[in-house]
Amino acid sequence: MLSNIKLIWSKIGILMSGTVLSQLVPLLIMPILTRIYTPEQFGLVANYLAMATFLSMLTMGRLETAIVLPQSDIVSNRVKNLCLFLSTLSLLVILFLCVVFSHNISELIGKEGVYLLPVFTFCYSMYQVINYSLMRQKNYKALAKLKIILSIVLVSFQFLFSYFDIGLLLALTFSYLSILVFDFIFKTNIFKFGNFKFFRFSKLKRMTKTLFEYKSIPLYTAPASLIDSGRNLSVNYLIANGFGNALLGQYSLSLRILQGPIQLVNAVLGQVFFSEVSRVEREKVYPILCKSVVFLALLGIVPFLLIYFYAVDFFVLIFGVEWRVAGEIAISLTPWLYFNFVSSPISSVFLIINKQKVSFYFSCSYFITAASSIYFARGEIVETLSFFSYSMSLLLLVYITLALLFSRNYSNCESFNYT
Repeated sequence: MLSNIKLIWSKIGILMSGTVLSQLVPLLIMPILTRIYTPEQFGLVANYLAMATFLSMLTMGRLETAIVLPQSDIVSNRVKNLCLFLSTLSLLVILFLCVVFSHNISELIGKEGVYLLPVFTFCYSMYQVINYSLMRQKNYKALAKLKIILSIVLVSFQFLFSYFDIGLLLALTFSYLSILVFDFIFKTNIFKFGNFKFFRFSKLKRMTKTLFEYKSIPLYTAPASLIDSGRNLSVNYLIANGFGNALLGQYSLSLRILQGPIQLVNAVLGQVFFSEVSRVEREKVYPILCKSVVFLALLGIVPFLLIYFYAVDFFVLIFGVEWRVAGEIAISLTPWLYFNFVSSPISSVFLIINKQKVSFYFSCSYFITAASSIYFARGEIVETLSFFSYSMSLLLLVYITLALLFSRNYSNCESFNYT
């Protein structure tokens, strides 16, 4: 038993090391990039990535997550076939939509970005397939290396395309495309199963059967992911529409610099919380949750106070005077990010006590609050995002309270209703 736990944590360590290094490389190089690219260019790439992520989830229905589920490799390969078919089909559909609505889309990602978007969405979707394929193979070292390679390739392209106005968009697209080209040449994951023959009737029939077999994923799992992705897209759109791409670039840099370290810490703490709580007796769930909330709340006080008081000086010193507004935005986002830091690692408690519906309804409320707080706010960008931050903080406080209440009922009452 102890050896199994050590094995699990060693795998988590390998994945975390790859994730840390893959995020560390762009962060270290960011002070140079902020002096090469303008805030408006960062705003374009923020919209570009948000749109591609949303479209990928919409067209794939999160079916790539099903690659790891089947016991049989044959069935898993059928899921890959289905993902490749849906992505190829969506490539054509998105290209058609980009042609029809090119004027509207170009306002968000530029004229050139309109025709890059379908290609990037396809490459991004296929990267997810490779990602989950390696997870199925339990090849965690290769998965960690893949993340690091993608990060290094992305940074290299960002310098290479720095002379173009859409350099960041080109770099993002070509970095993911490079991973697919590598996969195609060495036939490592997607292309070694004869997947390009999926237009045969027999293949289509099997893929339809596979789709129905895993229909619960696009029907129940995908909507929550779509809501989260749609929230990011709507916030980006409202900021770009109301304040321009330059200020969206300031917001995206601020969020990226602050969220990067937070997400890494939350990923580790979330893994620890889930592994601990999922194995204990039900009466211990509530006490562990209480201790976790107090621990996270205390752990975050000093770092977030430092952000609140010194963010502007930090952003000006590291990224340049042009990014002063990003520091001011960082201060306004501090309350929201603090409560997000406290709530994120414990979010799995709703899964453990079988209250996923509560989590789903909260995601819907989170989306509505995020979009409406920016849409109805009046004032400059910093004032608007301050209102947004306090609104989201209040909602996250409700989320933490619900987690405590439901877990207390779960721990205290044997007849607790799970549904």
